[in-house]
Amino acid sequence: MINLRKGWYYQVLVKKVYPGDYQPMESISRFLPDVEYITEEPKDGTPFWYELAFVGSNIDDFWEYDVQGNRMKDMLPYLQSGQAKLAICYMREFPFLHNDWVQMQSKIGIDACNKYNVKPWQIHYFYGNDPSHLMELHKRRINVIHIPYFEIDFIHRYINGEIDVCVPHEVVYKKPQRPFLDMNGKPHKYMRLRHVVHLWNRRLIDKGIINLYKTEEDMRLWSKDQYYELVKDIINEKDWEKFWKWWPHSHDAKENIDEKVMFGKHHPGYPYDKKLFMDTYMSLVSETHSGHCHPYVIGNGTCNDQFFLSEKLVKAIGNGHPFVVLATQNYLKQLTEYGYKTFSPYIDESYDKEPHPELRMVKAIDSIEKICKEGVPVSCLEIALHNQEMLKNRYGGVIRELVKIVNEK
Repeated sequence: MINLRKGWYYQVLVKKVYPGDYQPMESISRFLPDVEYITEEPKDGTPFWYELAFVGSNIDDFWEYDVQGNRMKDMLPYLQSGQAKLAICYMREFPFLHNDWVQMQSKIGIDACNKYNVKPWQIHYFYGNDPSHLMELHKRRINVIHIPYFEIDFIHRYINGEIDVCVPHEVVYKKPQRPFLDMNGKPHKYMRLRHVVHLWNRRLIDKGIINLYKTEEDMRLWSKDQYYELVKDIINEKDWEKFWKWWPHSHDAKENIDEKVMFGKHHPGYPYDKKLFMDTYMSLVSETHSGHCHPYVIGNGTCNDQFFLSEKLVKAIGNGHPFVVLATQNYLKQLTEYGYKTFSPYIDESYDKEPHPELRMVKAIDSIEKICKEGVPVSCLEIALHNQEMLKNRYGGVIRELVKIVNEK
C-alpha cells in the first residue's frame, strides 16, 4: 500500500518521558518507520528525541517536577546543547485555548525557551487538529505541527495487521443487507441520541445497523429519566418507554467491547467488525463536534463548532462507504479541502450549509430517508473509492513529512 523504502529515512532514538503519565496512543513516534526506544540518554553525542505523550496532568511547573527521582530538569542540558529535541504530543483531541491541558503543555515549551535558554527549534508540538490559533507558541517560533491523526492512525493500523478493511472489489460487488450503518459513541452528545430518536420516529430503525453505546459509567451517571430530558421535545413518554427497551447494544468490536481496547473510559473505535461495512451500503456518521449544546448537558464538548475529523468518519472512508455526516456547519466543504470528494448531487448535501444544528440534523436524516427509499447511486461508489485512495495518499504524504522533520539536523 505505502512503500517506505530504507535509505530516505534513518533510525530515530526516542526516550519516553513520564511526568506521571505516558499514553502510547497519543505519541507521534508510533508512526515512524524505524524507532529505537532508549532508557538512557546517549553519552556519545548521538542525536535523540524526548517524547511527552499525555492527555493531561496537574503539573504547575513541569521543569521543577520530580517523579520518584526522575527530574524533568535533567533533560535541559541535552536540549540546551542541541543533542536532543522535545516532542510534545496531544493528538486525539482539539487543542482549545481554554483547555487546562493545552495551557499546561504550552507552558512547557514557553518556559524552556524563556527560563532555560532552550532554542525554540528544539521543541516540537504535534497536534491532531489545526493548531494555528496557538499564538503564544507561534510568536516564539516554536514548531507547532498539525498531524491528521485519525487518518494516519487508520492506515497505520491496517499496515500493521490490526484491522481489516473492505478492498475495492468488495466495495463494488458486496451484497448489503441494509441501506446504512450508524455507529455512535457517547449517547449524551447532542446529535447522538436525538438523531436515533428521529430515525425511530420515522420508522427507519430497521433500515440500518445502529449502535448507541452505553457503558456502565454512562448508566451510573445518566438515568433513563435524564436521557429523556435530552429528547422529550421530540418523543412522548409512551414511545420513550418502547425506545428505551429497544436501545441497541454496541457492534463496534468483534466480541463487543473488551476492556483491553479501552482508551481511558472510552472505546477508541478499534477493533471493529469489517462485516458491518460489508452488510451496509453507506454510513450515517455522528461526528464529535456538532456546534450546539443541549441546555440540559453541561461540558460534554459537543458545543464546539470547529471542524474535527475523527475515526468515526475515517472508518467509513477507509472501508469505501459513501456517507452522510452529522457534524458542524460546512463540514463537508472543509472535508473537500483535504482532497476528499462528497456525494452531491447523488445525495442531497444541502444540510451541510444549514446553520441551525437541529435543522441540519433533520435535513441530513431527510437524505438518509431518501436513500432508504431509492437506494445508493452507483456513482457514489466511484466517489467512495476515490476517497479510499485519497486516505492512503494522505498517509504517505504525512509520513514522509514526519520523517523529514525528525531527521532534520
